[in-house]
Amino acid sequence: MHPLVAQIAYDLSADPHVRGILLTGSHARGDATQESDLDFWVLLGGVLERPFRSETLDGKWVEYHHRNLVQARERMRKNPAELYSHLDGKALYDPDGKLEELRAEAQALFAAYRLPAEERRALRYWLEGSRRKLEAALRNRDDLRAAYLASTNAWKILEGLWAACHKPMPPGGAVWAHLHDLQLDEALKVVLRDLFTAGALERGQAALALIEWVLDRLETT
Repeated sequence: MHPLVAQIAYDLSADPHVRGILLTGSHARGDATQESDLDFWVLLGGVLERPFRSETLDGKWVEYHHRNLVQARERMRKNPAELYSHLDGKALYDPDGKLEELRAEAQALFAAYRLPAEERRALRYWLEGSRRKLEAALRNRDDLRAAYLASTNAWKILEGLWAACHKPMPPGGAVWAHLHDLQLDEALKVVLRDLFTAGALERGQAALALIEWVLDRLETT
């Protein structure tokens, strides 16, 4: 664990309005690099609210996200990506056991997750349009357009993979760490890698294959 973590947690816990401290992000998951930020999720007592803030400490970028208990529960239901703060987070200070309660609630919401029907329809509509454009680009051997479409649709494809597997979409920095949640077969993982690392036409082919895989499952699940 980064040596700043204990000091920051100690300083935060001295505030009587702070009722819980989570270390989140890559340092909590264990996949941080030397350049990774430090991310803290801070539970406030009562209905107290504080804005997001950030600072540089000893050359390290540090971010603080504040929630009271009502906000925390509301955010988990309205923004499922918020679940990952509790699923991945490491509790550094939890005198009232509220972080433990929130983690249990996050686990239950994660297990029961289904993308709402309206959002599924919108996602399917987007991907169907992208499929048509990719098919045309690949048919014409237009490597620039194929690569462009693969790039601009990559996040929607990722959203589709998570939706088809009935899992909430993680924040961008946690996508690869949570790929195992989807239990994809090895062949599909290779296609996903090609989406980002292959040549221009191959990236377009990978995007098309992934879109077809997602659409097939969005229609049947």
